[in-house]
Amino acid sequence: MDDTASCAVKIKILQELMSRPQDAVFDTPDGGFIPQGSEICLKNVIITAPGENAEECIPLAAYENLRIPTSGSIALQGSTGCGNTSLFRAIMGFYPYSQGNITLFGEEVSRYSRKELSNLLCYVPQNAFFFAGSIRDNMLYGIENEVSDDQLLDALHKACLLSELSEQNKCFSYAVLDLPVAESGKNFSGGQRQRLALARAFLRKPQLFLLDEITVGLDDSTADLVLTNLEQYAAAEHAGILHIFHEERVVKRCKLIILITNLLKGSSQKEKPNKAS
Repeated sequence: MDDTASCAVKIKILQELMSRPQDAVFDTPDGGFIPQGSEICLKNVIITAPGENAEECIPLAAYENLRIPTSGSIALQGSTGCGNTSLFRAIMGFYPYSQGNITLFGEEVSRYSRKELSNLLCYVPQNAFFFAGSIRDNMLYGIENEVSDDQLLDALHKACLLSELSEQNKCFSYAVLDLPVAESGKNFSGGQRQRLALARAFLRKPQLFLLDEITVGLDDSTADLVLTNLEQYAAAEHAGILHIFHEERVVKRCKLIILITNLLKGSSQKEKPNKAS
């Protein structure tokens, strides 16, 4: 497919997206809620894949009663298809739920505005979004507060990426911020993209970090250092960390492991303290 045909396809997709109704979460005004408690509660919830209308939503996961602490480091574990990623997206307001309730810090998720959810939560997915621009542009995407170059460089350092990019591109540290990022970050390795996404997290001050398999592709020493830096940062900000992980090297760092299974596939919820933590 040549560039002209590719652009035509992208324009068609964009037009289709723009013709869809806006998600309800973007119409929700700020409620001025003061966070209460330190847990996420789900009651008789069915999470669905978003569609053009409610009738087209496809059930993805169901949970009868699920309580998730939001302090310290917690790991969510389950078999393939248990719906962990869908659960994160529902908590963030990205995925709708057709019945039941999801409460976050004492309030129904649907009552929060998009801005309020973004302030309360920092979600780092497996495949983060990157656009064509500089590293600085991509790190500042979605950040409303003023951020200095020194803060950006510190975030890259904590994500164990600054020295690597400086050496790789034979440039001084401060010049790393102006290095180009291709669409989808294709000019970086998978591990570098993951750490660049994590660097964004060090610029946020949420109440809870939602981390979805963030160390996949990282060697043990790098993963250990990145997680240590993130845990220290979260503790300083009085924020919790909620992990989706199957890697033992990450799970053993958590104080509590919550085993969940998708009710649509036959489920249960079990909690167990992590003896390794």
